[in-house]
Amino acid sequence: MSKNIDPNLLFTFEPFRIWFTTSHTTKRKMHVQKELGFGTKTMSKIWGDQFPMRSDIIAKICLTYDLKLDQVMRMRTKDEIEKLKESLD
Repeated sequence: MSKNIDPNLLFTFEPFRIWFTTSHTTKRKMHVQKELGFGTKTMSKIWGDQFPMRSDIIAKICLTYDLKLDQVMRMRTKDEIEKLKESLD
């Protein structure tokens, strides 16, 4: 990765959001928040791809819903990062 890439842009919770919209029983964010025991700030960070994120938060998502790490988050490609950077400018 290039040294000038903001590390906060490297990762995304997109896989978890896809799982949520396709597989969660109620598809209601407030139910996920309650099931995980997370506060509103943590939920906002997940839905908005705001990092850093503590590893225990990521682990709790994996363990609660029996998901693998790649079903919760992934690393963005260089092209995705560049497009995201352009949209933020």
